[in-house]
Amino acid sequence: MYVLLIRHAHAEEGDFWLKEVKSDMLRPLSKKGIQGFAQAVKGLQKNISNITHIYSSQLTRAVQTAEILDCSYQEAKFRVVDGLNPGGKISNILNLIREHKESDFIALVAHWPEVGLVSAELLTKKKETFIKLKKGSMMLIEILEDDAQLLWLLSSRQLALMGK
Repeated sequence: MYVLLIRHAHAEEGDFWLKEVKSDMLRPLSKKGIQGFAQAVKGLQKNISNITHIYSSQLTRAVQTAEILDCSYQEAKFRVVDGLNPGGKISNILNLIREHKESDFIALVAHWPEVGLVSAELLTKKKETFIKLKKGSMMLIEILEDDAQLLWLLSSRQLALMGK
């Protein structure tokens, strides 16, 4: 099984948004985030032909990121999962991953530090993150029987360059 961990793309500025709207859950992607992530997905498509499942946190910026991915992988089953929200239990995310078959290719769109904690748990079985993903970055992990292997970690800018 393959797990593609994605940190949501660049969002509108948090301080301004909180002053105006008061709910960080509703903070959307910025124009830069939308355009940059769409370009990154073009690069991703040159390397990954099929994603079977896309899961997203329920926060607007994560859902929008996942929707951009979903438009390019229309065969994928898309679902919003509360367990991917900020502050969610990492064990719930790991259980979601374990529900899948060996042949599945799943994408999880979430937030920092959750994506870092999930990668640490999968790769090292430790509860401390050691890799930081920038917004819009993606990390591909192959899950083996009792082990996991990091295949690559790329920023959205690197992926966008691959798509040109």
